[in-house]
Amino acid sequence: MRFLANGRLTLYWTVARSFLFALALFPAVILPLGGCGVDTQAEQVDKAIATLREADRQYDLRRVGEARKWVKKALVYSTAPDVYLGGDSVLGYRRGVIAILYGHGDYDELVACMNVALANPKLKPKVDYLQFLGDSLNRLGHKAEAQAAYARLVVELAKTYPSPGARTPGDRPVLLSIADAQWLSGDIAAATKSYESARRLYPDHAADASNSQAYLSAEDGIQLAAAEKLSIASIKDASARGRDDELGEFQDTLGWIYYKMWLSDHSKPHLAQAIVYLELGASALPGEPDCQFHLAKAYEAAGRVADASIEYARVANMHTADPAAQKDARRIGAMPQAAPPESQPSTGATETNV
Repeated sequence: MRFLANGRLTLYWTVARSFLFALALFPAVILPLGGCGVDTQAEQVDKAIATLREADRQYDLRRVGEARKWVKKALVYSTAPDVYLGGDSVLGYRRGVIAILYGHGDYDELVACMNVALANPKLKPKVDYLQFLGDSLNRLGHKAEAQAAYARLVVELAKTYPSPGARTPGDRPVLLSIADAQWLSGDIAAATKSYESARRLYPDHAADASNSQAYLSAEDGIQLAAAEKLSIASIKDASARGRDDELGEFQDTLGWIYYKMWLSDHSKPHLAQAIVYLELGASALPGEPDCQFHLAKAYEAAGRVADASIEYARVANMHTADPAAQKDARRIGAMPQAAPPESQPSTGATETNV
């Protein structure tokens, strides 16, 4: 019995020793040879980047359906936290995925993508992700969820840029971004104070502050008389400073305010003013879908159905999955233009560097 027990112990020790030896060899030998079918982090990153580039290439060829399939494949490689938080190049990849989804108008997919990213405690900074999440939820009409995302954004902006007078990488005062997020979260009183402080503290961004507050007022259909004054002031400020690059955006805002005024009082002068300024904005920013959408709404209100149809079709082509654009395009009978055949590449197609 004692001999049998010793024999079993010897057998157990031999097996255990072999297992420990194999375990010691695993990181040094087995992983470099392929990891038993499991990709290393670097391999996952390489696959993710290559897959995303293929998605972008397919989109350049106007193969939108194929592009979305490749985006979904790329997201498979972004589920492990270390894969997209391991370095600048990986963060660049992650932001590339976001840009692809946002640019294609896949708001449902973008919301899912953002929720996965934001659930990771290692994710820093979270500002861009929360902005995309709030914007996408807004596009989908989920107002309460969007407001919650913007409320988180207010907190995250203050944490990410704690120093007084901080500016974002685009040189925009953080206080202005906080004001925008406060308004979108539903805290109008706090946002109004922040905009007033921004105009006082940053005279060079006073027009931006006035325009942002005016536009958000127009979007919500509130405080329109005050919004009109702010918008006119922003246009005068931009003209005086020679900021022609901002004029189109500011003119669109003023036109949108007049359209919202027309909705409440059905005043013909308000609708005429809306069309004048919205045409200026759309002409200055032909690639901006919101400007074309605003102009389409004003044309429709004025009974210019043919002109409205053209603008709705343009918006639907620019934002293929925007629910509001698609709904209005179908309602008025404006169908998006047919995409080129998949075999026909677009001119000047380039690969995106991630």
